[in-house]
Formats: sequence, C-alpha cells, structure tokens
Amino acid sequence: MTETILDLDQPIFSTAECAAIANVTPNNIRAWQQRGHLKLSDFDKEAEGNGKAGLLTPRTVLMIAIAGEMLQHGLAGAPSVAIAAAHHFMWHGAETGGRRRLPGHLYQDGRTFLVVPKDRSPLTICMLPNDRFQDFWRANFIGASFFVLEVDETYVGTMVRMQKVLKAHHKSDTMAWRAVRARELLASEKAEA
Repeated sequence: MTETILDLDQPIFSTAECAAIANVTPNNIRAWQQRGHLKLSDFDKEAEGNGKAGLLTPRTVLMIAIAGEMLQHGLAGAPSVAIAAAHHFMWHGAETGGRRRLPGHLYQDGRTFLVVPKDRSPLTICMLPNDRFQDFWRANFIGASFFVLEVDETYVGTMVRMQKVLKAHHKSDTMAWRAVRARELLASEKAEA
C-alpha cells in the first residue's frame, strides 16, 4: 500500500471531512470557531461564499482530533483549554533528553505525552522511552493535579483516517459527496472494529 506523504499545511479537508476524521461533530467545530476557541491558521482556506466549503489543513485536523480526545477523556475546563494545548503541540517543537520533536509531529523513539497542569499553567510535551513509562510517571505525576494525554494513538489514528479519506477522493467529486464518502468510509471502519 502506497501512502501519500501529507503536507501538514496544505488545505485539503472540508469541515465535514475534518469532523469525521477527528471524531467530533461539525457543530462542535463551528461552535469552537464562533466562540473564538478555534482560530484557523493562515494556511486554512475560509469559505469563499454561500454554499462554498472552506478547506482545513491536516495540521488543523490533527489539532481538532487531539483537542476532541482531551475533552472526551475529561480535561476540565472549556474547550479553549484543550484547543490551546493541541495548538501548542501542533505549532511548537520540543526537546526532551536531547531528543527533538518537530512541531506537529511525534517523538520518533518513544511515547509522546501532552501534560496540562490543573491550574492551566504552561503545558509540557514530553517523550518517554517505552520501557521507562512507569518510573517517569511515579517520579513526576503521582499525586499531582495534571491531565495527561498520550498523543501517539490519537495522532496515528487520525493520520490513518486522513489517508483513507484522501484515497477515496476523486477529482470529479463535489465537496458534498466527499463529505458523505468520508463519513461512510469511517463509519464502516468503526463497524468492522
């Protein structure tokens, strides 16, 4: 199977496709935008008129998926906290133990965690070697008030769903059919699981 390498900043997904890929509702995305929680990047394309769909970048789709996952798993506070944490992950790199993580990417050799303190002070993105998770957790987080999300599963699952939706695209497809196809494709995937 040949995989398309995604340019994280190329606008290619409609809001409906984004919602299907990120496991959130289109209404949530619109509400987050209207309330000012979700601000599109300069790379996303706003809708250019009535009936026209805007296009979102894979970076924005990943950001929405990570924020949705954080909210689904109980991050306290408004969606603005989850979106701000996901935005930080997507737009800022990090370095842990001499290993660099590029903005919008996972650490290559370990697990990537997003850590949001209960007081909403600056968050941390850290990497753990797979065999050191328990030691690190005990030393840093036991008894502390943090929300921790292991980003790897959400990130990889979202990338796989984006690839599936892209494979289903055809040049002659309208945006409406692309959105329907994305929902159907991803719904059948859930039914098979």
